[in-house]
Amino acid sequence: MAPEAQLAWEARAGRPAGAAAILSAVAGMAGLVYGNATLASAAGDDTDTAFLVHHHVGALTVTALLEAWYPGEQGGAAIARVLFGKVDPGGRLSSTFPRAEGDIPTAGDQEKYPGVGENAYYKEGVLVGYRWYDAKHIAPAYPFGFGLSYTRFRYSRLRVKGNAVSFTVRNVGRRTGRTVAELYVTIPSPHFGVIEPPHQLKAFKALRLRRGHSKRVRLVLDSRAFAYWDVSHNRWAVAPGCFTIAVGRSSRDLPLHASVARGGGRCAHRRR
Repeated sequence: MAPEAQLAWEARAGRPAGAAAILSAVAGMAGLVYGNATLASAAGDDTDTAFLVHHHVGALTVTALLEAWYPGEQGGAAIARVLFGKVDPGGRLSSTFPRAEGDIPTAGDQEKYPGVGENAYYKEGVLVGYRWYDAKHIAPAYPFGFGLSYTRFRYSRLRVKGNAVSFTVRNVGRRTGRTVAELYVTIPSPHFGVIEPPHQLKAFKALRLRRGHSKRVRLVLDSRAFAYWDVSHNRWAVAPGCFTIAVGRSSRDLPLHASVARGGGRCAHRRR
């Protein structure tokens, strides 16, 4: 059986024995299967990383974590292609992975979870998901929007003109790879007592770039990207003030920032 096919078969089957010998004999790799998690050390310039292929994530300490979610019958082949460096992993986290159970929004509150009687109470308001961790200054294990690559990307030259946001993404690594450029907006509080998240994802763009290549990305925001829900008037509204636009790789890695005025407000600094 071909090396990739063998690894794909092992990953699908989740076999508790034999994987170490197979991976050691194939392409200079060493591996260990335990339960539904495959631990492998991939050799080579582009894949010199210890991976944990896992379908359900708990508290883990590894160099890299390949989260397979629910990959289907061809999941093993897809995982093998990533581990062998045939393709660059392109997925990004759609949720926040906390460092500890006590960090999650429902921790220590039975009304939130599991609920009292037949009722569960959602008390986070607008601070749902990554917004909770950002507002409470809680460092996650893996932030919303996060994902690794076999190469490196550099973000630069942020420009905002009207509702159009443009910036440059360059592959500064050694091979072709994928990244997802994420755009977040910080909305100022319209008045005292109204809570707004530190920033909110409003747009994103998936990119595939060859080594040394760059792309100018242009994202156009609609008016809702700058709006909050005005409870007293039962409508979307734009608060007068200074809004921050941030661009980067995840909710916790945003190297580019710009300030824009909306709703008749003013900004002391246009860009930082």
